[in-house]
Amino acid sequence: MHPLFAHRNRITFLYLVAWVAGGTFVAGLMSGAADVPFVSALEYAVPLALIYGFLCLSAWWVCRATPVQGTPPIRLFRNHVGSAVSVSALWTLLGAVWAIALGRLLHVTIAPNELMRRILFLFMLGIPAYLAAAVVHYLFLAFDASHVAERRLLETEVSARESELRALRAQLDPHFLFNSLNSINALVGTDPEGARRLCDLLGDFLRRPLTHGAKPAVTPPPAPQLAQRYPQIEPAPYAHPAPVPV
Repeated sequence: MHPLFAHRNRITFLYLVAWVAGGTFVAGLMSGAADVPFVSALEYAVPLALIYGFLCLSAWWVCRATPVQGTPPIRLFRNHVGSAVSVSALWTLLGAVWAIALGRLLHVTIAPNELMRRILFLFMLGIPAYLAAAVVHYLFLAFDASHVAERRLLETEVSARESELRALRAQLDPHFLFNSLNSINALVGTDPEGARRLCDLLGDFLRRPLTHGAKPAVTPPPAPQLAQRYPQIEPAPYAHPAPVPV
């Protein structure tokens, strides 16, 4: 599906406004060159411009099938020029039908020479307009590819941080746990209240990283709070423990 239909937003509105402006410009050219009233030229050119705007959406699939990088220049030229000629010829046919229908609705007779002049004008105008639409689609594809690459990079960074958090949870220092248990054991007989308080601090210290790592969104860990609780749990004598004899 074309992104213009997949995401109906301000871009769709601006796209239609641009083609209406283009139709108004064509009406001005027709009015000045063929001595046609501007209102009549406007009634003829603006609907045709909107129709051609939808026909030019086909350039999306041509651009996707022939990316600029990796496509030989001859093939790129052949595909786009061939598509431009085909779409412009279809638009010219629709323009002839619309001119005859509009003449009958308004009871205006269009001379054959005037009709052929309009058809030739539309055909010559349609080719560069289609090529310009192809350039716009290439720019849109480049922007979309850049956005996808940025999103993938962000997802990779998030995955790396989650892996780092899981690794940190799995690498709990055994000396820290051993020293904390020794401190609790030493306080059980002399200071039961202190032992209970140390157990609470140790449980809170171990629970915080685990709770933080379980969150789906990756945010900076509560390092300041953990840094404040670490010396409360592991006193200075156990800050750098000696190897435990076997």
